[in-house]
Formats: sequence, structure tokens, C-alpha cells
Amino acid sequence: MNADAPAPERSVVFILSAAHSGSTWAGYVLGSHSQSAFLGEYHRAWTPHLRQPCAWCAGHGNDHCEVLHGIDSVPEAHAFEFAFSRLAKRVLVDTSKWVSWVQRFAGREDFDLAAIHLVRDPRGYYHSRRRRTPPDHWPRLIPEWLRENIEISEFLEASRVRYRRVFYGDLAEDPCRMFAGLFAFVGLPFELGALAYWEREHHGFAANGASSLMLRGLPYASQLPYLITGDDAFYTERHKSLFFDQRWASELSDAEKAAIEQNPAVVDLLRQFGRTMTLDVSTPSNGPLVGCSKPHVAATIDRV
Repeated sequence: MNADAPAPERSVVFILSAAHSGSTWAGYVLGSHSQSAFLGEYHRAWTPHLRQPCAWCAGHGNDHCEVLHGIDSVPEAHAFEFAFSRLAKRVLVDTSKWVSWVQRFAGREDFDLAAIHLVRDPRGYYHSRRRRTPPDHWPRLIPEWLRENIEISEFLEASRVRYRRVFYGDLAEDPCRMFAGLFAFVGLPFELGALAYWEREHHGFAANGASSLMLRGLPYASQLPYLITGDDAFYTERHKSLFFDQRWASELSDAEKAAIEQNPAVVDLLRQFGRTMTLDVSTPSNGPLVGCSKPHVAATIDRV
């Protein structure tokens, strides 16, 4: 469907991606506009084995979310009507990632449904997942990246959902320009302050590295068992800053990189997305948010 179709007054924006691809970070930024709100992985409220409290409120020692309290009794079909009524914003950002969750709301007439397909460099995905999984699972990581991105792509191409495909590397390398485009896609003007999402309250379901930049320092944050960054030291060093995570470039072995770069299925899928992997990557840098300056880094997936 045409990605540039005008957005109506009430929209739910779903970020679809493979795991550990930057969806929480992108969701926080898009949900930090004066007219938008971040919901995190909203499906968790209706998925018993994945349910967790609002991280912001739990970090303050509250048993229930001061905004989304009572969500346990809300039927799934009314999930977004409830969120619109409680948050009083015209754009809601859901980072649930699952195609099956989006399908449950496709065709709704009470709000516009839009999607962002966020793709991460497969080498970065592999590196991030490798830190969190046992070695015997590593051979399955790239097939997972392929399967999840193909599922998302096929769903969006076959559906009538308004969507845009973006790449984590582009967002991280040039956040002002790229997020300005995404805000325009969802029908909102760009607000520079949205990039400093950690300065805002966010009532939703997320607790990972991107969340740690916001939650660190809250009185009960250290007691949240589900606040898992995968690398606490890395995020502590980059507290309240924009950065481009390219640790894979220095931490993956040459054999691991080559196996991904020469994987025919990976090369073909990226080509379908109009991309190709580059082999030379500069050392990533990071720093505080200053105006619209960007981290000085090289793109990891170039346009064909």
C-alpha cells in the first residue's frame, strides 16, 4: 500500500522487526512527540506468559501503572481504544514486532493502522542475539533473521496496511533526517526533543538496553528482574546519548562475518530490500545529543 498516504486523526503505528533490531529505541523516539505515546510491546498485556508491569511505574515502586491501571480487565478487541482514552494522544506506537498481533487489528475503522518494518544488519543482529543465547543456538540465528524479516515483508506486501521499511543503520547514522521522515509518515511534524526520549515519561511494556537510558536512577530500577540490557556496562557508558551500535565489526570473527556476508539467502533478501552489505566499517562513536549532529559512523548496509 502507498506509504505516503495521509494519516488520519487517530493512528496506531506498529513497529515490526526481528528481535534486537532497535525497535524499542525507534518506538521510544516516535512515542516522544507531543502528540504521540509509546506503548512498548503492548501485546504483553494480553499474553499471560509474557506479562510484565509498566517499567516506568515499577521503577518508582508502584504496583500498578498510574496511567494504564485496569488494563488486565480490558478485552483485547478494545486494547487501543483503552490506550487512546488513557493517554489522550492521537498517535500510539506499539513495538510488539509480531505480525500475528498486527493481523488482529487489520481492517479496523476506528483508527488508522500503519507499520514500520525495521531491518537491522544481519551481522549486528547475529552479534546481539549471540550474547544472549547458548553456543548451540548460534547456527539458528541467521535463519531466524531471515524467517522473521521474510514473514514481515510478505505480510506487508499482501496486506492493505500502510507501511514504510527503514534500516537501523540509517536511523542511527542520521537520526534527525531519518526520524523526520518517519514522523512525516505517521502524520506528525518532527520535534527534535523526541530524540532525547529518556527525558520523557513512558507508560508501556519495555525493559531492555534502550529502556535503561530512561530507567537508570529511578529508586526501584535495580529491582526490576526483567530489565535486561545484554551488556550493562555498554549502556552505562552511553547513558543519555545517541550512538550507533556496531560492536559486531570488532567482536565477530572473520569466519562469522564471512558466513553471513556470503549467505545467498541473506544477500538475496537484502537485494530485494534494495540493499547490500558493506565490508568496511569504521569504529563507532557516541556522544550527547547536540542539535542535529549525528554520530560519525559508516553505513553498514548500503543502497544498491
